[in-house]
Amino acid sequence: LVMSSLARPHHVALHPCRLGSRFRSVPRRVFLSATRQSYGSFQEMVDSEPLMLVDFFATWCGPCLVLSNQLSALSTGVLKDRIKIAKVDTEKYPALASQWGVQALPTLVLFKEGRMIDRIEGAPNAQQLLQWLQPHLPPSPNASGQEASPSAAA
Repeated sequence: LVMSSLARPHHVALHPCRLGSRFRSVPRRVFLSATRQSYGSFQEMVDSEPLMLVDFFATWCGPCLVLSNQLSALSTGVLKDRIKIAKVDTEKYPALASQWGVQALPTLVLFKEGRMIDRIEGAPNAQQLLQWLQPHLPPSPNASGQEASPSAAA
C-alpha cells in the first residue's frame, strides 16, 4: 500500500469512474512521489494511525489523478501531521475494494482509531475535501492556530 500521491496535476473530468467500465482514460506520463510501507493486513494499516484517509484509486482513472494531486498538495501543507493518507490500487487489491464496497473511483474512506467513520465518492476540490475532513481533524500543530487556505495548498 502506498502512503503518498502523485506530484503533478492532470486536466480530466471530475465525475467518478465506474469499476468494470469498458472506457478507461489513459493518462500521459505521471510522476510519482511516494513512500512505501508494508503492513500485515489492511486493518493493521488503519489501526496504525489515529486518523487515516484511504484513497481507493486506479491508474487508468482520470478523476483519481486529479484527486491524487489534491491530496499530495494538502498532505504537505494544511493536513501535514494531522492525518495519514494511504492509497489502495483497486487493480492490485480488488478483494479489498470489494470488501469496503468500492463501486466508483475515486472513493475516499476515512478511518478513526481503526473504524470507518465516513466515505465519499468522486474527486472533490481542495476546499470541499477540507470541509469534509475538518470535523474529524485534530488541532493543527501550527502554533498560530491559523490554517493555510485550501487554494494555497492546491
